[in-house]
Amino acid sequence: MEKGQGALEYLLLIGAAVGIAAVVMVVLFTTINSQQVETAKKEIRLMCAQQTSQTECTSLSPTKKAGNATVSASCAWDNTTNTCDVDSTTYTVS
Repeated sequence: MEKGQGALEYLLLIGAAVGIAAVVMVVLFTTINSQQVETAKKEIRLMCAQQTSQTECTSLSPTKKAGNATVSASCAWDNTTNTCDVDSTTYTVS
């Protein structure tokens, strides 16, 4: 084996290792970010559920920071159960 071939194989191995590490980091970042968004949604739902009157409920539009994203929603009053909950159609993640 010549020196040039050995050096090239070494560089290819290092490149492959760096590529694999980059893929792992992207997967971890995506997983962590999606978990933060789900946690923010749960916190917003709890904020809505704490409202005891229809006026307080419908005037609330909570927003939570989730990593690099911001999650917001509107609360809606349910007349059948007299409770406040998130209007799930208004979730926005930006």
